[in-house]
Amino acid sequence: MTFDKICNEFRMSVPVNSSDARDVIEKVILAVHKEHIFSFYQPSDPNRPSLSLLLGVRCSNDELTLIKTQDTATHIGGMYEVTGMGQPLFEYWAKYFYRDNLDLEVMSYLALFMLREVKNSSSYCGGSSQVFKLAKVRPTVRKGSIYSENDLMVGFPDSVVRILSVLTDLSVSDAWIEAKLKEFSERVIAVRVSLKSQAVSDAIMRKMMDDANSKLQSTSQK
Repeated sequence: MTFDKICNEFRMSVPVNSSDARDVIEKVILAVHKEHIFSFYQPSDPNRPSLSLLLGVRCSNDELTLIKTQDTATHIGGMYEVTGMGQPLFEYWAKYFYRDNLDLEVMSYLALFMLREVKNSSSYCGGSSQVFKLAKVRPTVRKGSIYSENDLMVGFPDSVVRILSVLTDLSVSDAWIEAKLKEFSERVIAVRVSLKSQAVSDAIMRKMMDDANSKLQSTSQK
């Protein structure tokens, strides 16, 4: 409901910039709390419903902004934002994996891994995960990928923990550790090979579409 209200506001008037987007969202958030929460609960009641949102917005000046709300507070986010009961664990992994020079494709894969770890850590989190990318440049071709959660990051951390857990155990042979490292590296290489093959296929498909569009434009001009 809250998200629908925000979308309706944006349909009537697309935010000009980040500050404008924040103001519009804050107005809706305050109204929802006043009408649907504070009408029935005191703000200080620990048992009252809570509301938090993360919203990615493309403003009319093509500026991208990330808005986070927590209760009635609304602020412009940083490079990444997290909310919900899985926030501490997600931020733990983000501390290791987040880089500001990673593109959306790479970061979305890492986000799926972090979401998997969050879901595995709590009985209250579950279901499939979907990551949608808001690119700076509007894509001409929409592309999607499907991953098996168990195969994300070639089974990390389980695939690495088995090796590291016996690092100081001299009763485990070096041959066993070398075999496991080789198995891990082969899985990494297999993923890389598959991604490169898919990238080539995508490039061919884009060229075919571009050529087809060029022919259509040339025909219409004649």
